[in-house]
Amino acid sequence: MEWQPIETAPMYGTIIDLWDGHYKNRVVNAQWKQHYWMNGQPTTEKSWGCGGRDGPFCGKPTHWMPLPKSPEKE
Repeated sequence: MEWQPIETAPMYGTIIDLWDGHYKNRVVNAQWKQHYWMNGQPTTEKSWGCGGRDGPFCGKPTHWMPLPKSPEKE
């Protein structure tokens, strides 16, 4: 698996890893989605978010990578 430009990242809810070009770190389990809701309605535009945290991804993702495959059962 190689890092790919952020412009090619899947934007349909697929969970991926990101490289944050601002903070220079890997962000795991990120996805493009609505993050802030009030009374069942979105209150912001979609953005990169990660894991179960509420709120948008902070930083500037420059690259993405698909998640590795899960270990196989023997």
